[in-house]
Amino acid sequence: MKVAKLLAILAMAIAVLTGAYLLWPSGNGPAPLLSSAVAIPLATEPGSFAVTMRIENRGGPDRLTGARSDEATSVAITGGTTPEGLPIPADGTPLLAMDGAHLRLSGLTGDPAEGRLIPLTLHFDTAGDITTRARISAPDPNDHAAHGMDRTLDLGPIEVAPKVMMDLRPEGDGWTIKLDTGAFQLTETGVDGENVPGQGHAHLYLDGLKLERMYGPIAHIGALPVGQHIIQVILNTHDHRAIHAGGKPVGAIALIDVR
Repeated sequence: MKVAKLLAILAMAIAVLTGAYLLWPSGNGPAPLLSSAVAIPLATEPGSFAVTMRIENRGGPDRLTGARSDEATSVAITGGTTPEGLPIPADGTPLLAMDGAHLRLSGLTGDPAEGRLIPLTLHFDTAGDITTRARISAPDPNDHAAHGMDRTLDLGPIEVAPKVMMDLRPEGDGWTIKLDTGAFQLTETGVDGENVPGQGHAHLYLDGLKLERMYGPIAHIGALPVGQHIIQVILNTHDHRAIHAGGKPVGAIALIDVR
């Protein structure tokens, strides 16, 4: 009797594991985790919002190809540099941010009251559809993901700008980035404070998607989808203004060709 009961339990466990295996996409790993989604009203476009959020990719390389909402006319990716969508590196935590690629939501139905939650569905090539909700909120001066590309500090002539060199090398399935910023010091000390000439941090972008802030010379990028990808680094002040010279951002650009 005890043996029969044990066999029944074992058979049930096997059935559960088999069902879980069938429901889990083979080789895809866990789906990306979406968090801190905020819909920021656009003053120049009533009923339209810029949507920012954090994407934690806990699996292999993926690509964000689109988004939708049942409570809006359209949701589009803006700020990206490729028509295929935004590449999401393996094991990375990129940001949809105002100073990089983000979502533009238009034609919101109903009352656009602050605090309202807007349902969103993001579509990934590998992970498929993932839902979240973005909270309507006025721009927060302490939320630097809400700072747009218009926040700049122009040093004047290009000749006075810091010289930035980027060394990009394969490492495993991903890449390692090493910066040489010359006399410009990359440091977290003083961040969020007033500008200190010759100090600050760098923003790292992948095809327009913001990957991270660099407070030191080294960063890592995980495996990427097949295709060509533009890696860009832009120097920023402690008070989160992109440093320009001669009207152009100060930094470096490299190309990755994944086949």
